[in-house]
Amino acid sequence: MDKDRKLAFDILIDIEKNESFSNLAVKEHLSKGAAKNPGFVREIVYGTLENQIYFDKIIDTLASRGIKGIKAKELILLRMGIYQILYMESVPDYAALNETVNLAKKICYGKDKFLNAMLRAFINRKDEDFSGGDLAIKYSYMPWIVELWKEQFDDVEDLLKAGNMKPALCLRANLKKTTPEELKKRFSGSISKITPRGLLVKGNNILDSEEYEKCFFSIQDEVSILAADLIDPKTGERILDMCAAPGGKTMAMAEALDDGEIIAMDVYEHKMELIETQCKRLSIDSVKTKCQDASELVEEFVDGFDKVLADVPCSGLGVIRHKPEIKLKEQGNLEKLYEIQGKILSNASKYVKKGGSLVYSTCTINRRENEEQI
Repeated sequence: MDKDRKLAFDILIDIEKNESFSNLAVKEHLSKGAAKNPGFVREIVYGTLENQIYFDKIIDTLASRGIKGIKAKELILLRMGIYQILYMESVPDYAALNETVNLAKKICYGKDKFLNAMLRAFINRKDEDFSGGDLAIKYSYMPWIVELWKEQFDDVEDLLKAGNMKPALCLRANLKKTTPEELKKRFSGSISKITPRGLLVKGNNILDSEEYEKCFFSIQDEVSILAADLIDPKTGERILDMCAAPGGKTMAMAEALDDGEIIAMDVYEHKMELIETQCKRLSIDSVKTKCQDASELVEEFVDGFDKVLADVPCSGLGVIRHKPEIKLKEQGNLEKLYEIQGKILSNASKYVKKGGSLVYSTCTINRRENEEQI
């Protein structure tokens, strides 16, 4: 049994049954050190999630009784096999089929012949388009997302394609210790066009490097760094990060701040611990944490900050490349979400001093959460 494929299966089961975030599930399982090739595991996990709706359409078409009677373990193995056959040039079709069947013999005993027949049938028809021209199926998005974007944007198919692209890994240079140019000498990559302290890189085991051990950089998406750049911390300023966890933007601001103070606020105590852990790793002492619901006004904060960052809870449609499971979620109560965002933004406007700066940010693509809130 292939250990890397089994690990990918374990991660996908975790995401499916426990509704775990993919990035956290991958990090947790890989941290145990069982993977021979972590990059291979990541590709299968993210590739399978990114295309899950399309793969399920294929399975529903090929199975004589449709997809409804197929259990979760079998489904995940079929999706993994189809991904390897359709998208992984380094894996021959016969290897994808054989390894999937071998896993089935251990994971779902008695179903290996069924999986064998299904994957053989798919290999014979892999050049077909099973989507029927439906964009939601073709790009594997819940229909509500496609309909939302159709209402708001003209370039919907471009958005859907972009969400399925693999993001570059971005290193945020710790300005107290180094520069992106210095990091570039160690890691092959390019300076981000979005943030001057981001380095876009490729490669594995970057977190095992001496530079990471010495806190010369952290991993953070370049647009997330941009939100901290817009705050532009200056010496002696008092800054509030209203929805701070897990702390990436807080740390980005703290690394650029001399002799000032940042209050990092979030609603859950365990999330405060995540921020405090990052502060300890990076030897940052300018950050103080406060467990507080940002939608509730804190009177003592009124007119109390030079700058305020309101990075509000959102639908997350802008980070699908990093968390493809977002494409698979039901719509939920968006009206309630809009209401919470509005309350947080209103409170933020009260906290910032006259002449100060307020940055409102989300990680979504939805005018109701962005332009219309502003």
